[in-house]
Amino acid sequence: MDISIQFEKKLKAAVEHENIAGKVREKIHRTFSRFANVIVKAQVSLKDLNGPKGGVDKECRITLLLASGKKILASSAHSLLEAAVSEASEKSQRLLVRHTERKQQPQSASSSHWQV
Repeated sequence: MDISIQFEKKLKAAVEHENIAGKVREKIHRTFSRFANVIVKAQVSLKDLNGPKGGVDKECRITLLLASGKKILASSAHSLLEAAVSEASEKSQRLLVRHTERKQQPQSASSSHWQV
């Protein structure tokens, strides 16, 4: 699974100083490693929505590109960047689990053909 991390210039100093890119990469790898055969690429976008004003302004957007060609997108905003990453990864994991469970379920009885 390929992991791509993009961040705004406003966050560059914090990302480099606190090694946030490495922490984000590790979080994504731990969260989605069991789905490595399903996920082709994970794209993570980090933004500071309000700049130095503070508040709930750190946004993490995760896009999962699946082997089937489908995309799963989840985002979260929080005052702490690490929390936004954690929440977005949990949301995208839930969506991915739901997607894979639906794909594995047999067709319902209403759509199958019954012969008597």
